[in-house]
Amino acid sequence: MKYVYVTLKACTSMRKLGQLLTLPPQVRKLLKWRPDEVLFFRKRGNTIEVTKCDGYTARMTKGKLHIPADIARNLNIKDGSIVELIPKDDGTLIIRLCR
Repeated sequence: MKYVYVTLKACTSMRKLGQLLTLPPQVRKLLKWRPDEVLFFRKRGNTIEVTKCDGYTARMTKGKLHIPADIARNLNIKDGSIVELIPKDDGTLIIRLCR
């Protein structure tokens, strides 16, 4: 497993909708995701599980994940928060709040 620490960036026009997370290219390659994947977010305890999906989801744009507002608020993820990214072999990404 690899752990990558990143900071969240808020997008002013999308501030009410959630948080924007820039995903490092090496993590994207590990998960075998394209920069414009369609993603499904699921809250699991104090982490977020992200998988590729064909249904109603958030679309990754230019390697940036948009965490849905209800999940971001529930886990207290704000602008400037530091999260831990844990890519799994099956193409699942786990996002855990560090601070």
